[in-house]
Amino acid sequence: MTAEAAPTVATILEEAARRLREAGVPDPRREAASILAFVLGTDRGGVVARKPDSVATGSAARFAELIALRALRTPLQHLEGRAEFRGREFEGDAGVRVARPEAGGRRGVVV
Repeated sequence: MTAEAAPTVATILEEAARRLREAGVPDPRREAASILAFVLGTDRGGVVARKPDSVATGSAARFAELIALRALRTPLQHLEGRAEFRGREFEGDAGVRVARPEAGGRRGVVV
């Protein structure tokens, strides 16, 4: 019996983008890369650089959980616990309201 190889960054990223696309999430590739960057503790450039690398089981599981929540339209800011507003980054949780582009074009936390 052989152990199954760990999935690569590219593999789980592609699957996540497909799932978000099917859920109707705008810009699914960017969103999937942002969530994976958060899980891996890097930025989206770091995700691109690591595409051939394997992903640890725990990180892959956490990423899958966050993708499932994003597919249900949980705001990205709530998943990551942070939001950008007027060039500054703020920590927050699910109780923080998030401005939507369709609600006036501003991005970030509404206070």
